[in-house]
Amino acid sequence: MKKLSTQKFIESARQLNSYISTHDITGNSDWIIIYLLVAYLKLRFIHEGQRTETLSMITIIEAMKIWLTNKRKRSAGDERGSVPKITELDIEPIYDEVDGKSTKIPDLGLPEGIDIESDTATAFSRLAKRFKLITSHCAPSSTVVPNQALVPVDPSSVETEMYLAFNEGNDKDMGNKVLLPYERTMIESFVFNYSSLMFSCDKSLIPQMTSPFAKVCWLGHFYPLSEEHKKMVSKIRSIVNFYTRPILPIDVHTNEPENVQKKLLESCYAADFVSKAVFIYSTKLLYPDMEYEDDVIQTAVEQAYEDLLNISIQSQIHMILGFAFTVIGSVAVQKKHREYLVWKLKRLATVFCVSTFGTIIHFYEIAWSKRADGTRERGWDTLDDAEAIKNLVI
Repeated sequence: MKKLSTQKFIESARQLNSYISTHDITGNSDWIIIYLLVAYLKLRFIHEGQRTETLSMITIIEAMKIWLTNKRKRSAGDERGSVPKITELDIEPIYDEVDGKSTKIPDLGLPEGIDIESDTATAFSRLAKRFKLITSHCAPSSTVVPNQALVPVDPSSVETEMYLAFNEGNDKDMGNKVLLPYERTMIESFVFNYSSLMFSCDKSLIPQMTSPFAKVCWLGHFYPLSEEHKKMVSKIRSIVNFYTRPILPIDVHTNEPENVQKKLLESCYAADFVSKAVFIYSTKLLYPDMEYEDDVIQTAVEQAYEDLLNISIQSQIHMILGFAFTVIGSVAVQKKHREYLVWKLKRLATVFCVSTFGTIIHFYEIAWSKRADGTRERGWDTLDDAEAIKNLVI
């Protein structure tokens, strides 16, 4: 059954490849992005490897650029947008099978420097290159949103587009609200999955990825940090250092049933748990000579431990805490912290039947092992170990 599922999955990627080669993406980008996000989750939890997952995310990034560019153009009055079909571009064509017919399409080949290791990786590397080709022909432009100052928009900057897309929905005039609920869900799914992948992606493919957000996971790939990056990490560290766990509004306690209250409260503890992980990781990036046994780090671990105690084992919020579990566990030194983390991850693996939590336990085994010289444990140095991170599913 797994073999059949994999075959069907690869075939779907190939069919999408053919579709975007011969059809105008304008008006079709919504379902394409939804397909790519679902495909990424499939790859992530089956875990075919860093390279395939990173290629899948590159494809999503390029598709998001197209979607957001069209979104901006439509809000400025251009109902059609202007995204070229690949067959319209000036590229030497070849003949390929599309919908059972021999069709003239460009031979894009594979992105440079990619050593393909599976049929799935091949399919997504071709998708990534096709989307990159399309976005490269979407020239930067300036667009106007009603009641908003002229804003130069560069389609190559997902960060700019994302900012504008979110802020368009904050206009007091609901007539100018351009993000529908499912579109916001798409963006939020992309934001989360991009952020988590940044910690464990294939570093050899980083030049092909853009940096849409000043996330500490992304900045970690540029270690040792430049002065500019240090300022960014320092700002992130300061924000999470003074972060306060959200308190549920009174109307939630009075109007919502207990099960809803519990879920919302657990999400508040989860947010605090993540903030402690980001604080620890950003501290490591800024002060590489600091020992992780330092009080400032162990205080954050204790606070994260207290947060985790307040999240029930059945809570689905655990599914988005992989990065936080990884960082917190790498610097845990107290017996009670280590035992509880391993116990909870094992229980979660049983409850949710996914490989994510087992890979984190394996990562702990590496982090809690002795260094080559036998002097002390590896601790948070494991967060820089490409081999240790390679098999993480978070």
